[in-house]
Amino acid sequence: MDVSCRSVMTSFWGRVLGLTSPADNPAVLVGDRPEKTIWINQVSEPRTAKQRVHLDVHTGAIDELEKLGATVQSPITDEKHWAVLGDPEGGEFCGFVRDSVPAYRLMELVVDSVDPEAQARWWAGWSAATSLTIPPTRGTGWRTCPGCRSRTGSSIRCRSRRR
Repeated sequence: MDVSCRSVMTSFWGRVLGLTSPADNPAVLVGDRPEKTIWINQVSEPRTAKQRVHLDVHTGAIDELEKLGATVQSPITDEKHWAVLGDPEGGEFCGFVRDSVPAYRLMELVVDSVDPEAQARWWAGWSAATSLTIPPTRGTGWRTCPGCRSRTGSSIRCRSRRR
């Protein structure tokens, strides 16, 4: 994750995601497995456009995220069951309220794409070349992409969320 102020963003994202930063390496957030690792990269150039990739997180309440430093950009509505938020540097992420919140709160990584089916095919090919398994997902707005399969043979699902 590219940031301007590593200390602020490491603290924020660590608390949002349920990850910690080792004392000997403040540029990384880690969980209980290597797959739960996020690198925090300090960059000198300012963000000039909307991020194409953002995180979706589980939370007990949107105000919990606000107390950590997030700002609500678009609240939950009857038609939209998530809130769009900004991190302390204005980077977009989405909060999904849950009755039971897991210790590791990353729900999914979202890639905005003009062609979500092509993007899903790319990830399916990449997952076949690695040990990554892409499980089938469920939820409003997801659809099966024709011809897209994970290395386990399950269908890859994609969605296009226009906001």
